[in-house]
Amino acid sequence: MLTTKRRARRIAADEAHAWARNLRLRNTVAKFILCDLTQYVDGDGFCFVSIPTIAEDTELSTSTVRSRLAWLEGIGVIARSAQWIDEYGHRNSKGTGRRTSDLIRLMIDLDENGIEERAAATRDSARSNDDSDPDPVNVTVAGLEGQTAGSPSGRPSLRPSSRPSDSVQGLISEPEPEPESPPKGPPPGDLNALESGSDEVKEPEHFGEFWRAYPGHEVMSRYRALEIFVTMTPAEQQHARVAALAHAEALKKYERRPKDAFKWLAEKGWQEYPNTKIPDVRPQRRMIRGDELAAVTVALKTAGLRPPSVFTSFSEANGRHTESAFWGQPIGPDLLLLASLANAETTGWEIVEEGSGQFAAWCKRFRAWFGVDVRGDRIWLEPYNPAVHGLDGSDPNFRPRKSVIGFRVPWPWPPRKDGTISKTGEGDAT
Repeated sequence: MLTTKRRARRIAADEAHAWARNLRLRNTVAKFILCDLTQYVDGDGFCFVSIPTIAEDTELSTSTVRSRLAWLEGIGVIARSAQWIDEYGHRNSKGTGRRTSDLIRLMIDLDENGIEERAAATRDSARSNDDSDPDPVNVTVAGLEGQTAGSPSGRPSLRPSSRPSDSVQGLISEPEPEPESPPKGPPPGDLNALESGSDEVKEPEHFGEFWRAYPGHEVMSRYRALEIFVTMTPAEQQHARVAALAHAEALKKYERRPKDAFKWLAEKGWQEYPNTKIPDVRPQRRMIRGDELAAVTVALKTAGLRPPSVFTSFSEANGRHTESAFWGQPIGPDLLLLASLANAETTGWEIVEEGSGQFAAWCKRFRAWFGVDVRGDRIWLEPYNPAVHGLDGSDPNFRPRKSVIGFRVPWPWPPRKDGTISKTGEGDAT
């Protein structure tokens, strides 16, 4: 019997709406907005809808929609990522073009009990007026257009409402007033504080790097990932940080979608990459000129690498042109000495062959100077002669051209780290 691979689960609007309807958020307006979002959900649980559109659907003010979306994100019900539209009309998350509506992800796979607990925890610090009984002054009575209950004469009441109403049919309300201080969720659940680097929320040392490296984090719950991350030991946190890079490469290679970051941490997915380590951090690039530029140029020529990209600037103060380049590695006394040992031509330099102690010493010093491993070049030991070297290999007069693999160097051994030279390789030659 033939079996076919099952297609990935696709989230339908009715499934998303049932999920939102069953959540007990204790915030009527926020739940109303969440249910409206489910009308725009795609098969992967994402919504792309603007705040004005939500406001029009729900007859709420844009400020109310904006504040409730922030609250929903704070308790982990949704995750938002900034979006831009480039000049070709393509939507992207790289900051190219003009800013547009955020991409919203419904966190359908999260634990509903955890969401409801966080929603309940915010109620004490920021009790929502939406949970109180409706104000009779602001409830429209069926059949009495333009009239409201609570007025003895049946005329429209002139008494101002005790609170603005954003959810009554036909009423145009003012923007909902912002609270004097933003509601505080259970630490560290304030995503705005996390994203702005507020001093009120202290993240573990490696969490920021982990979060930026984890694939697809833009539409995941930062709070939920941090909730797991803080329970890990410092060694585990560091391991997870570097394993996230390897995990991203593995998913890209095998074309798989990532799990939510909090699930990956909770399941200790970072243990699948036991040999990962923090990559070396290169020094910041700086401008070099004069002796430093000459030393770097000679070192790159010795290693058979491309010379630095040099640009010329004119100084009006002394009327001279100065050559400069950018360099991202430290320049020590040994590298500066190399320039004084070399001349402009390399034909008179000594050849050190691959496999010799001198070759190994130069390779180690190149590693220290450039931060990369350098291999030897093919060096021809005789000029090209077409009469013998250009013949077919089966020709009896053919002779291969002599060559070796190695470096042409201005001195048999690389300079010592202290800026002195060695003729035999003793001391700190390597």
